[in-house]
Amino acid sequence: MHDLVVIGGGISGLGVARAAAKRGLGGVLLEAGECSQQTSNNTLRIVHGGFRYLQSFDFVRMFKSLSDQRDILGELPAAVQPLPCVMPLNRFGLKSRIPVTAAALLYGAALTLKGSELSWPRVVGAKYVDATIPFLRGTSPYGALEWNDVVMTHPEMVARYLNTEAE
Repeated sequence: MHDLVVIGGGISGLGVARAAAKRGLGGVLLEAGECSQQTSNNTLRIVHGGFRYLQSFDFVRMFKSLSDQRDILGELPAAVQPLPCVMPLNRFGLKSRIPVTAAALLYGAALTLKGSELSWPRVVGAKYVDATIPFLRGTSPYGALEWNDVVMTHPEMVARYLNTEAE
């Protein structure tokens, strides 16, 4: 008898199995092929820190994402690395300078509270974007937000780690 049956051995399935094992649940993972070799092997491989959850005020999910991201950075430094991200700002609305600056400050404080090694996000001006990010030159007249997420550089190592932890 199992407490849990996980169908699919992708990154998500392995993560669920690992979380269950950490909580003392016995489970079985069902995968037709080799773990983490189908959809998980063809994704962007980003381990989000939860910045996007601020727009819906989902602080619980943001803190959980930050914890997971911090853990994987600490436990698997050879398999993941910080990923610089940039989002051009709008003139008005949620993605304009004032709300994004407030969100960046809040998120930076959350990074510190969670013990993350990642740098605080920051809002930069249009001149900075034009001078340092050639791809975005001329596309960010209202500035941009810079932050870091994490990317899996070796997803097979992450899959092995998650699978080992779930056993």
